[in-house]
Amino acid sequence: MADAQAAQWHDADNVIIARVVDTGPAGGPIPGLRQTTFVPALVLKGVAPSGELIVRQTAWTTCGPYPGYHALSNEPDEFYIVLASKPWGEPEPVSMIYQLGFVVDPDILSAWSDAFASAAAH
Repeated sequence: MADAQAAQWHDADNVIIARVVDTGPAGGPIPGLRQTTFVPALVLKGVAPSGELIVRQTAWTTCGPYPGYHALSNEPDEFYIVLASKPWGEPEPVSMIYQLGFVVDPDILSAWSDAFASAAAH
C-alpha cells in the first residue's frame, strides 16, 4: 500500500484532509449508488476546493459500486485524506480517498504533520 500511496501523492496536484458533512443516495437512473459531501479541513498539497466537494459513485461493476472509496459508505464528521490528480473544477478530480488510519506513506504523513503544525501556530 505504501508504494501505491507514494505514487498517488506524487501524481496528485491537490491533497486535503476533508470532513464528511453528508452522505446519501447519489440519485440518477442507477439505484443503490451513494454520494458523500466533504468540506476541506486542512491542505496538505496544492489548494483546497472552494466550498463543498461532492464525490459520487457512478456505476456498478462486478466488484461493486464505482468508485469504491471508503468515504462513500461512512458517516458525517469523519475525516479522510482526499487526493486529486486534476484541478477541483474538472469532472472527477478525485483520484483516491483514504481513511486517516490507512495512510502509511511517509511523504503524506510528513505533509500532514507540517500542515497541522502550521495551522496550530496560527
